[in-house]
Amino acid sequence: MQNIARDSHYVPQAVLRRWSLDGKNVYTYRILVSRPEIREWESKPIRGVAFQQDLYTVFGGGQELDEFERWINTEYEDPGLAAIDRLLTASRLRPADWSSIARFVAAQDVRTPLHFMELMKRWRQQIPATLDKCLRDAVEELERHRSESIAVASRPKPNEFGELLRVHIEPLADTNSDQVAIRAEISVGRRLWIASMRHLLRGVATSFTLEKFEANRRL
Repeated sequence: MQNIARDSHYVPQAVLRRWSLDGKNVYTYRILVSRPEIREWESKPIRGVAFQQDLYTVFGGGQELDEFERWINTEYEDPGLAAIDRLLTASRLRPADWSSIARFVAAQDVRTPLHFMELMKRWRQQIPATLDKCLRDAVEELERHRSESIAVASRPKPNEFGELLRVHIEPLADTNSDQVAIRAEISVGRRLWIASMRHLLRGVATSFTLEKFEANRRL
């Protein structure tokens, strides 16, 4: 049996405990109520708040994987919470602590169901045009390399989207033609969302926090 984390807490339970009176329950506010007599505020167990079942679970190699949740907890949540603990106890913070807090905030911003739904809407609108432009640019570059007799350098460095993007090269029906049809496609869903979160947190978010820290230190 796989030990899969089924309850994906997009708000860490450790954060919710800071708003708890007993360390086990937290008051939640109902945005919508079906009847006036239903209380807007209700005490609920922390383990049952701000989570979605299998939010980060994906299929790979014929099995379910929750590697992303383990990665984000180890790399962002745990260091961030440890730094926040030092901050709240008025301990002296090291540069690494400030970076951990900033990275923790970045992770919290992108790991929510709301962020997933926003990206899904944006992807459906933008991905077709983006893929079309990328293909056109790639064809133009290949034609330039051929006309200038330049060898195309391989780029073996993998990225987060490599396994999701599929490119099909198909010969035309005319056997006398030296041209081919190129088609690119990518599946829009949770795997793309997880890949985009990895890309953002490893790249832009990390660079931004380091730049901010360096700028503040110079002040």
